[in-house]
Amino acid sequence: MILLSLFSLLFLFSDTLTAESCFDFFPDAYKVAEGHSSYAVAKNRFIAFHCPEREKIVAKDEFEGLCLFESPVRRPFPLADPKPPLLFHPSEKVRHVDILSSPFSIYPGRVEKGFGKEGALFTACCGLVGIVDSEGRWFGRNAMERLLRGETYHGDVGVRFERMRKDRVVSAIDPFVRVPLLPGDRLLKAGKSNDASFETLAQEIDRCRRGKSLSVTVSRDGKTLTFSLKCFERTGGGKVSDTFLERFGFRFDRRLRIVRVEKKGKRQGVREGDRLLQIGRFPVADEADVQRVLTDFSLRKTVPKRLLWERDGFQFFLPLPSL
Repeated sequence: MILLSLFSLLFLFSDTLTAESCFDFFPDAYKVAEGHSSYAVAKNRFIAFHCPEREKIVAKDEFEGLCLFESPVRRPFPLADPKPPLLFHPSEKVRHVDILSSPFSIYPGRVEKGFGKEGALFTACCGLVGIVDSEGRWFGRNAMERLLRGETYHGDVGVRFERMRKDRVVSAIDPFVRVPLLPGDRLLKAGKSNDASFETLAQEIDRCRRGKSLSVTVSRDGKTLTFSLKCFERTGGGKVSDTFLERFGFRFDRRLRIVRVEKKGKRQGVREGDRLLQIGRFPVADEADVQRVLTDFSLRKTVPKRLLWERDGFQFFLPLPSL
């Protein structure tokens, strides 16, 4: 009863309060861990964009760039749906932030005003609506509840789409899987939904489980075509590089320098710091180049056999293993 009264007062005087005022009602639900803001979303569970080395990691979603770790908390923030006016943390005064699009796990919406730092959105009653990264991407209740359930799987169908006027068209194709779509195909329908929006497409692909199929209808040369795309687990995109080569166990920075190597990548002989120069005989300088070159391989129904790397001023070819 006392807590309800406090919430009522907070709502009545929300125009004079900041998001930071919510920390008075939930004193141990916010903490800074290794320089990153983290917010309690359940009993002894904090969510952040960084995994603290000294805390027990409960779940980690590299694709989203989210981490759930264990730390004592008596009263976590209640999760809430976005109902403006909303308060942004950190802030020096009340900032009413409008949500421009709904958050989906692959392509989260953006906050109207980017603040260049990590933060969170609260309702006037201190409900935690979502967290915001330094790029302005935000993750709402759905994303936080998924992480609480330990759901870090993301589906893929081997195709990337881009916005062209009001349409969504195929822009790149993964040569390592069989995809019947072609660059320029215009999306009409994805899955069971008749909504051809980018958000619906992202949601349908994201929840498509490994080994299942996703029905996609496109327009090509004036014809309407429907295809069944095979689903598999996504290895690139979001907060991870997206070149179609991530399946081989390495991650790139924007200049195609390897920033992390997994076990299967190490078995191929690459190291952190190695820079990709060519795919076969085709030079590449960034992710767009890699997607373009690999799409050409896909159209020829073949895959590259080797990659040219640079390490400490030396250049060398390494073969790509068969999948």
